[in-house]
Amino acid sequence: MDLTPRTAPEAAAPSTRRRWVPLLVLGLVVAAGGVLVARFLTSAVDYYCNVDEIGERAGCEKGRSLRVQGTVEDGTIERTDGTTSFVISFN
Repeated sequence: MDLTPRTAPEAAAPSTRRRWVPLLVLGLVVAAGGVLVARFLTSAVDYYCNVDEIGERAGCEKGRSLRVQGTVEDGTIERTDGTTSFVISFN
């Protein structure tokens, strides 16, 4: 009876292509995630401005999404054709 351990055949080394495919997929997923995060963060930024800063301070210019600090003056609210207009003052 022979009790010497058997030697397993050498496992073939994974091919170079097979090794790079998961790394490439991971890199693409990370890059796509970075692009999505950067895009949504920059488009979701609201600028906080006082009424007297609109048009004066950087970030408070016309055409941007703003959050404005101020008080709506009594009697200035006008609603016409789906549009609401009012005057805001800063205390």
